[in-house]
Amino acid sequence: MSRTILITGVTGTVSTALMKALDGADVDLLALVREESRCERGAEVFVGDLDR
Repeated sequence: MSRTILITGVTGTVSTALMKALDGADVDLLALVREESRCERGAEVFVGDLDR
């Protein structure tokens, strides 16, 4: 059974490295981005802003 991980700010330095580190792991990745045009591959993408 795989785990689901939500990563916020996936366009940042730390989150980008985390996404690469989890590539190929038995996890389902969810990514939260502010702008849809900056979506990461390999994750299910959600557009939103935690400040609003």
